[in-house]
Amino acid sequence: MTPEMICKTLTALLIVAFMVQASAAQSAEPTLDPTRIKEIRGMLREDVRAPGWNISDRDAWERLGRDPLFAAMVPAAEKLLDTPLPEQPDDLYLEYTRTGNRTNWQRIAEARRGRLTTLVLAECIENKGRFLPALEDLIAALCAERTWVAPAHDAPLDNFYGRNVTIDLCSSAMGWNLAMTDWLLGSKLRPEALVELRRKVRSRVVKPYLDMIRGKRQPNFWVRATHNWNTVCLAGVTGAGLIECDSLDERTELIAAAEMNSKYFLSGFTPDGYCSEGLGYWNYGFGHFVVLSEMVRYVTGGGIDLLSQPEARMPALFGARIELANGISPAFADCNVYQRPSGALMWLLNRRFGLDPDRYRELTDMASLGRSGCGGGYLCSAMICALAAQEKDQSVVRNPQSTPGIRSWFNDAGVLICRPSPDSKSDMFVALKGGHNNEHHNHNDLGSFVVLCGKQLMLLDPGPEVYTARTFSKQRYESDLLNSWGHSVPVVAGKLQRTGADARAKVLDTAFAEESDTLRLDLRSAYEYPELKKLERTFVYSRPTPSEGEGACGALTVTDTVEFETPQSFSTALITTGEVKQVGGRTLLITNAEEKVSVEIDCGGLPFSIKTERITEDSSIKPTRIGIELDHPVTSASITTKVTKGGA
Repeated sequence: MTPEMICKTLTALLIVAFMVQASAAQSAEPTLDPTRIKEIRGMLREDVRAPGWNISDRDAWERLGRDPLFAAMVPAAEKLLDTPLPEQPDDLYLEYTRTGNRTNWQRIAEARRGRLTTLVLAECIENKGRFLPALEDLIAALCAERTWVAPAHDAPLDNFYGRNVTIDLCSSAMGWNLAMTDWLLGSKLRPEALVELRRKVRSRVVKPYLDMIRGKRQPNFWVRATHNWNTVCLAGVTGAGLIECDSLDERTELIAAAEMNSKYFLSGFTPDGYCSEGLGYWNYGFGHFVVLSEMVRYVTGGGIDLLSQPEARMPALFGARIELANGISPAFADCNVYQRPSGALMWLLNRRFGLDPDRYRELTDMASLGRSGCGGGYLCSAMICALAAQEKDQSVVRNPQSTPGIRSWFNDAGVLICRPSPDSKSDMFVALKGGHNNEHHNHNDLGSFVVLCGKQLMLLDPGPEVYTARTFSKQRYESDLLNSWGHSVPVVAGKLQRTGADARAKVLDTAFAEESDTLRLDLRSAYEYPELKKLERTFVYSRPTPSEGEGACGALTVTDTVEFETPQSFSTALITTGEVKQVGGRTLLITNAEEKVSVEIDCGGLPFSIKTERITEDSSIKPTRIGIELDHPVTSASITTKVTKGGA
């Protein structure tokens, strides 16, 4: 192995060692409440283990077959019949250990595993046996895989070589989808295929988890994690176990554990409902929480409704509150630029919380609910959508408290979304970020901001890099997308922001009014430099008033004020994917598609230079960093940038 490969392998081993240490620190003693187990036991019925209808219920499936979303599964499955199943050799799995690349295996895994949902739904709708041979071949191939755990989560290769069985995002997904295949198709599958399916789901997913909640083995770290791993894995193991466990006592344990352990996930949100993992992981993590909740509600006859808990309400509103406009949200943390909330998730939440009855009235995007990076949409998600669509009471009443207005202020997270007045012709929207530098899927981005005009992001957070072993190692912040170099924040005495919870944007002041919103942050703790006496960033978002006329568009003014004990260098930055042109000495024109913004720079008379460079990390975009640097060291200074729409 080359020194680089050895370094990557050791880094991956350190990550796994941390997970093992975290797991060992958790109590292995059973903590399920016997009284609660008895209550849940009385809610269960022998014949209800999962949402959905067996293929033999032809009335239900013929009705679903008339729904365009479900009917589309048949032609999609027909294409799969003419597409060979991609091979997934051992060497592809081992690539992560050798080089740190996780993308190649994941791409093939999704192509293989994603076929399951399509083939199962198509066969249930059509009921001609046309898709069964391909489906049984697929099941055999999936069951023949050495492990369902992703290589990025198995760096020591314990699962690959059969030394241990752990549960991860991908294995829980695979177990759940196969169990749902059993639930929907049942005896339509060949007996030998069904026996092998059940054996592998039990040994790779259900039994290890039952042993965890019974105290027979240390729980995997995700059982008490406060991020997406908790609810994604929890939904998978619970869904698989409810189907494959014949014992009502075992199914009762699974539901009691889901009720208890999902509270850790909800505790990962700030009280104001902010998801520090970003919108993409909210789709993934909270989407699985909703599927888990609906699944448990269904099998308990409505006796347990996890989504009705007070702790779930504000996280449920995050997707609506974080939006700037036109379905576009800031790409804070590991969130892709132009990421949108899951259509199916918002449709379901709208029915419960009255987000926007008109906007989310129709289910147009079933596949995004419960979507997995290791294998497409879940069968359980499809069944939950189908059941919800057939509920008798389809009326949704708008809840004013659930509908964002001119601002969304996440007070606990220090994140502010500013929007123009509804009666304004302005289409400039901004997102302003405080927080701290130890958030889930953290970027070192205190003070970062986003400017949206219409449907184009003019200044933005560039989102994540393509995941490799480095992304989740000690070298994470070598990435210029994840460290503060790739964000619209200052560089202090040549130093970037440091990592950790102590690097925190302290909210000094807020002033919210119809005409403008002001947020003032103390960013000093983000920079490990003892001679830094003061660093404040003040945002002022101005909304146009009727007196300014129809052409007024508002503005965002950002002012950085710094003080040092001795003269030091100071600069700030803007991040964009647009074209940058300097107009005169202190004005920039940024163009993105049909939109333009002007940026006026005021350094209080101090000379400054503008330096642009492309950030070339491996990602879906290659943003431009616009550095605004004072030419000489200073003991005190301020840099103001004013962003307005339009320009020559």
